[in-house]
Amino acid sequence: MALIESSMLDLGSPIPNTTSLEITNGLNLSLPKKGLMAIAVICNHCPFVVHIAEKLAEVFNALEQQGIVCLAVSANDVIHYPQDAPEKMNEFAQKYGFNFPYAYDDSQEFAKALKAECTPDFYIFDAEKGLIYRGEFCPSRPNNGIPVTGKSLLNAIDAHGANTIISEQKPSIGCSIKWK
Repeated sequence: MALIESSMLDLGSPIPNTTSLEITNGLNLSLPKKGLMAIAVICNHCPFVVHIAEKLAEVFNALEQQGIVCLAVSANDVIHYPQDAPEKMNEFAQKYGFNFPYAYDDSQEFAKALKAECTPDFYIFDAEKGLIYRGEFCPSRPNNGIPVTGKSLLNAIDAHGANTIISEQKPSIGCSIKWK
């Protein structure tokens, strides 16, 4: 397991074009015209993703109920990592109870536009201001004893609601994206 940090896309960057994404679990995706969009770059086999998967589903499902558009995306090369293939993604989404779209980025264009480097990696976009958060879900990692809470992501959403931006954003740490 090779650890890598996220590259921290510039704040204010626009939401990348989502037209190349294949939604594997049959749910609809529509970009927000107002409000927020939360994106998780994940994959099925990464131990860092598996470590947070239950809480990720809980947090994203709750955010969707609040009107925040949520999306999980996998961009891994499925030729060399068949466990991340779209049909396996659908099984993963069902296992963890994703009530939000889980998309496959076959071209890897979406992940590259995010400057994604690792799984998991998180982004929050405001339809008017662009990227307002990028980085970790929370400080929990496999075997570090810190509970999985999603607090880093949730704090960024709360800060946005208070018309502030979290100035110190910590990069996510995880497995490298498996590029073609």
